[in-house]
Amino acid sequence: MKISKSDLIKENISSLALSDGMYEAAVVGYMVSTRKPFNDPDGDAYQAVRFAFQLCDDNDNPKIVQSPDYKLSFSEKSNLYKQLSGWVKSTDPSNLWDRMKTAGFITEDDEFVLDKFLGVSLTLMVNMQTNKKDASKQFPVFQFCASKKGKSFKPVLAEDGKLIPCWLPSFVEDSDIIEALALDGFEWKRFESDEAATKDNAGSSADDMPC
Repeated sequence: MKISKSDLIKENISSLALSDGMYEAAVVGYMVSTRKPFNDPDGDAYQAVRFAFQLCDDNDNPKIVQSPDYKLSFSEKSNLYKQLSGWVKSTDPSNLWDRMKTAGFITEDDEFVLDKFLGVSLTLMVNMQTNKKDASKQFPVFQFCASKKGKSFKPVLAEDGKLIPCWLPSFVEDSDIIEALALDGFEWKRFESDEAATKDNAGSSADDMPC
């Protein structure tokens, strides 16, 4: 039996020109939806938040990327807690709450306001991982980090004035969306084809990134 080189070595395909490293980004949208546990579709539903970011890729092109869906919880085991605590360098959930309140994300009535994330600049540490279902494809895994002093990312708007889409995930039904807000110049919308989604918007794979 003879096997060709092309059969044994597959080209590594990624829809984004990203590599392992640090990228300045800005939050341009968020979506809250009702979700089911990743490995237990019959389990209790919960609310989750997904963030959309804009950054410039390795070709210096502004791109939209998305986080996976994070359960709205400050439990130390939750991925949202891990992301936010790493960003603001908190030591426990209570300390995270206090730091987020000082930063203006929490009201005097102790309500967490997701709208405050819109337009916020931060650094995303990117780790490219291989898709478990297709080894020829990679997807980025993001870790929120504080930007270095003097560094920030200003969202880049479309020159023709059109709204830049943040594509709604196909696995999220309209009836499950609680809220989907975007910064001026951006919008959440359904894509018309897989080609459009691949070209204009990429993020962590839902299959590889549980909440």
